[in-house]
Amino acid sequence: MNDFSQFLGMKIYKLCLSLASALVSICAMADSNPVQIQKVGTWTNVVSFSINNSEDHLVMIMQDVDGSERAFESNKEGGQWTTPEPIASINDRCTAGTTVGGVFMTADERRIYFHANYEGGVGGYDIYYVDKTVDGWSEPVLDEDISTVADERYPSLICGGETIYFLKHQPVSNAKQEKKDADRQSIFYSERNPKGKWNRALPANNVLNDGYVQDACISSDGRTLYYSNRAERKAESRVMFSYTLLAYQWTLPVIALNDDSSYDYFSPSYAGGNLYCIHSNTKKNIRTGYIICTPCPSNMTPKATVNEKGRVIAMGTERPVTADVVVIDPTTMGVLGRYNTSSYDGQFDMTNLSNQKYIIDVRSNGYSYASYQVDYSMSEKGQLPAEIALFDTIKLVVNTYDSEVFRPLDAAVKAVRVSDKRAFSSRRVSDGHYEFDLPLGSDYDVYASSKFFADNKFLLRLEGDVVFSKFEREMPMDPQKINYTVRVVDAETKAPLVAKVDMVNLKREEVINVVSSADDVKSVALRLGDSYDMTVSGVQNYSFRKGSVSVAEGGSRDILVELIPLRANAAVRLNNINFETASADIMAESYEELGLVIRLMNENPLLCFEISAHTDNVGAAKYNMSLSEKRAESVVNYLVENGISPERLFPKGYGMTKPLVPNDSEENRAQNRRVEFMLVEVQ
Repeated sequence: MNDFSQFLGMKIYKLCLSLASALVSICAMADSNPVQIQKVGTWTNVVSFSINNSEDHLVMIMQDVDGSERAFESNKEGGQWTTPEPIASINDRCTAGTTVGGVFMTADERRIYFHANYEGGVGGYDIYYVDKTVDGWSEPVLDEDISTVADERYPSLICGGETIYFLKHQPVSNAKQEKKDADRQSIFYSERNPKGKWNRALPANNVLNDGYVQDACISSDGRTLYYSNRAERKAESRVMFSYTLLAYQWTLPVIALNDDSSYDYFSPSYAGGNLYCIHSNTKKNIRTGYIICTPCPSNMTPKATVNEKGRVIAMGTERPVTADVVVIDPTTMGVLGRYNTSSYDGQFDMTNLSNQKYIIDVRSNGYSYASYQVDYSMSEKGQLPAEIALFDTIKLVVNTYDSEVFRPLDAAVKAVRVSDKRAFSSRRVSDGHYEFDLPLGSDYDVYASSKFFADNKFLLRLEGDVVFSKFEREMPMDPQKINYTVRVVDAETKAPLVAKVDMVNLKREEVINVVSSADDVKSVALRLGDSYDMTVSGVQNYSFRKGSVSVAEGGSRDILVELIPLRANAAVRLNNINFETASADIMAESYEELGLVIRLMNENPLLCFEISAHTDNVGAAKYNMSLSEKRAESVVNYLVENGISPERLFPKGYGMTKPLVPNDSEENRAQNRRVEFMLVEVQ
């Protein structure tokens, strides 16, 4: 867009603004019937006040005969206002010469803003606030973001407190005019930034700041402004009305009270369809000021609003929770308002525009997060739950398992809170299944450790928004391993052989298959702390070999397997052939070893073997000989039943005649109780 287009666009915009403002003025004049004024209360020395939306509670500043100003509050009961009660926390800070004024009570009636020239302030007049507590109003708090060395007075906030309006002197460059109008004030505003601080204050546009502004009050809708103004320095103060057409672009102000008397009208505000203000007059240096109300012209009323009330509690209890209730524009995701629940009852009271959609977020440090979508365009009734329950503890379920075989694994599981390093122990529910109850408000490092496995860790984020009350996390544990070299050689020549090495983990479901090489050393990673059953086979004209490997730190890292060549009279011991006591019945645990014999004979179909059985020296020699013969025949029968030709098998019992080692210990006798196979014929 070129400069001329920008210039033309700005001219059109200003023209539209002027036409819209003029239309407001015409409508205001058309509705300018003589006002019907009603006096509120019996007080005649009010200099500032603020009334709630239901018109039954007000706070005010009243002036004593000595000129001092103090804060009070009153309630309407049975159609009558009660005797004003002093607001001690505001008044107790007053000393000689202290002036307080410009009171503004927020829509939820939980905070009062005002200006004061307390000792220890930043400038002359600064902005303070007090909060409603279970013990009454809190001590005044200086709003340091707004207060400067200049005077800031008459604060008022939109509902939700995201924008504040106040009066402040705006210097001009003309020194003579500046001296003449040193007390002249302008309307300023400021918005909260994402950190909750006030941004730099900016003056409202000049259509509002023309003349001598006395005070200002933004209405509940955040778009309608009432203020009092003197056209000239010594002219009467009149109540003015304006509203925003666009962001901070105000219509031309019009007089809201059509009264031609010489009285002053100031401190205006709107509530319940009525326009409230102070009616003031000074005669013989005695000033009177009393509160009045009059029906507000229909074309000067704020936009319709919806009031939502609720309570935030801890889940499963009646304990109130101090929480932030945040109103968000669903289109821009900008924050439109913030409300705080009461610390003593958890109540909140918020006001939003009707015919609008909003997102309502509820947050409290150390508690869960809740979010709601409300649509006041469908209904102007409250749409939030009467009670919003937040939880402060979540359940964490941790499942630890072997990352390779995917089986549950017992482990030591703990959680360490990041904020203070406090450790939380888990509860073991079942194998590899653990639970925690963890307070919200901080992140947690969760650790798992198990012997012979690498430690594992993850970060559980519970410091931000938490919606779910239960979390489940998987923690795979990687086994620690040691690399072993595997070599298969000829038992006689030590020449390397190409063989198949099968390794079966005896503790878990793991099978490793390795093919050794005649010209290379194979490497295999075995799990620390486990034992493996090893079978070496698959070499033509060689026996098979079974063994075991126990993996431990500091042990040997080499596996050397010597295979016996299948030559005549070469005996190969079968290590795991077992029989029932004093019986030739083969035990089921022997079938795996016999399966290797079957495979060997199938791989070497031309070989014939003697199946020999041996005993120890316990018992009579004749009995042991008979028993060994029967056992040899049982083995042959099993092999035949599994497809081996009986012509290739020759059972032979040797009894106790051929011991491998002396029968002088139980260990040696166990070695002598054996079954062997021996090549007897090559066809």
